[in-house]
Amino acid sequence: MDTQEMVPLERRLLKHQIDILAGNMTGIAVGTALLALGTAIMLVQEGVPKAQVLGWLLGLLTFLALRAAIFQWFRRYNITFDNAHRWSVAAVISSAMAGAAWGALGLLFFDPQDPLRLAILAIVLSAMMASATNSLGAYWPANLAFSVLCTSAFTINCVMSDSPNIRLLGVLGVLYLAFTTSYARSIARTIRETLLLRFENQALVGSLQEAKERAEAANFSKTRFLAAASHDLRQPIHVMNLCLPVLRRLAPDASPAGATMATVTERIQASLDSMGKLLHLLLDVSRLDAGALEPRLEPCSVGQVLQAIADQVQSQADTKRLDLRVVDRDHWVLCDAVMLHSIVANLVHNAVRYTDRGGVLLGTRQRGNRIWIEVWDTGRGVPAEEVPKLCEEFFQASNALRQHSSTRGFGLGLAIVQRMVQLCGGELQIRSALGRGSRFSIGLPASEASEQATTAATGKTPSRPRKLLIVDNDAHILAAIQDLMRSWGHQVIVAKDLDEALSKAVRHAEEIELALVDFHLGDQATGLDAALMLRRLLKRDLPLVLLTGDTSSEVSQLAQQASVRLVYKPVKPATLQGIIEDCT
Repeated sequence: MDTQEMVPLERRLLKHQIDILAGNMTGIAVGTALLALGTAIMLVQEGVPKAQVLGWLLGLLTFLALRAAIFQWFRRYNITFDNAHRWSVAAVISSAMAGAAWGALGLLFFDPQDPLRLAILAIVLSAMMASATNSLGAYWPANLAFSVLCTSAFTINCVMSDSPNIRLLGVLGVLYLAFTTSYARSIARTIRETLLLRFENQALVGSLQEAKERAEAANFSKTRFLAAASHDLRQPIHVMNLCLPVLRRLAPDASPAGATMATVTERIQASLDSMGKLLHLLLDVSRLDAGALEPRLEPCSVGQVLQAIADQVQSQADTKRLDLRVVDRDHWVLCDAVMLHSIVANLVHNAVRYTDRGGVLLGTRQRGNRIWIEVWDTGRGVPAEEVPKLCEEFFQASNALRQHSSTRGFGLGLAIVQRMVQLCGGELQIRSALGRGSRFSIGLPASEASEQATTAATGKTPSRPRKLLIVDNDAHILAAIQDLMRSWGHQVIVAKDLDEALSKAVRHAEEIELALVDFHLGDQATGLDAALMLRRLLKRDLPLVLLTGDTSSEVSQLAQQASVRLVYKPVKPATLQGIIEDCT
């Protein structure tokens, strides 16, 4: 909390009021000296004895010098909340002394027989009171002390005079005193209200800043938690994904028990897919919030991405009797290959999921220097008022809420799509008509074709058995992946730490074709350290795959720098199978 907010309000107000007075001191001193000199000259010209006038002038200038010295002392030690009250007393006393010095004019030089002299005194004293209204208006007690003593002698002499006109002048002096002090009080009240408003604004800004910092801290904590916990959250899903294919193989196909087992495993697999999808989405959001997703822009073939995704959803489209078509014009865009695949896959899966009859069309068109990737469907569409909300996190359209829970989305996909598109320098457009369908368009910078095409990994039937080295410090994962690899006909060498991995690598140096290494191997070393040591030990460019649940940008950058393929858990068996085929 700000230190000023802990100080009582009246002390804060008083400190700022005295600050304003102190800021006016230079102008007061200069103006007072000039007016005093001019007054002395006029009085001498009116025949007032010079000694008397010089005595008054000398006394006033001495007081001004003393006041200036006090002001310089103030400038050295400054005003604080603790000493503001003492300074306010000093301000009242010095103002009273200044008023008494000017009031001495009405005591020393009052002559009811000299109308011109009376006019000079009235004008000078009125001018001083008017100037005090502004210069001392910030602190009304100081102004009051000055004004009363400044006019008292002159007003009293006027009221006690035998001349009716002079008595009237005294009455006018009293009224003028009342008017100026009342006006000065209004100025002081206005300044006070202005200061209060400033304090309220400062408090409001401070509260908003604290609220903003708390919100940012909460968001950062959430992001840190999801990023740090991602590995532990992915591990159990990863193990179950690896065990299910083995479980299916153990069930006899023809028996009732086998049919039941197949049904159960399918349901478990569906649940795991849903859990894994939600986990991936949540962690993607956390990585986007943390700024951990940095696109690697490169030329990408849109046609290859569209065809690969169409192949993935073809069976789902066939089941729903949908016409799935791809119009490939051989366009290339500048984008992150992984993000592009994720963006388009999300849109196409949504189109197939929410289309009950008709079809889905995937295509591209060029407008200026942008390539627009478009996904059309003849699905349910979205009400016009809900279209602007589609990219909000956890928002689901009213039509989607009627979707069966097993296939309904989570309300995160389009939010992630929009943020990824923006990261890649693109634009997302959505058009939809209720009951007629939707069109999702992604505009990305056009690019020249590259010799290397980006293709999606797909599950393949093992073309031949391989000899694999598996390194993981989790016994459950090690057993599950060993059983899965053996069920595919591969020979497996397992190791639970770096030392065991290096020892077995030496014994099977010529036989190992691929190493699958977990990134987190405990306190001894990271999986990346182990993978690079294996390469140096075997003295060849051994294909390496680093498995991890850690989605931080640091891990991704380290793997990229070491030319090691990075795969995030949980890994589907078909994906793992495709990786083994591609790497060997």
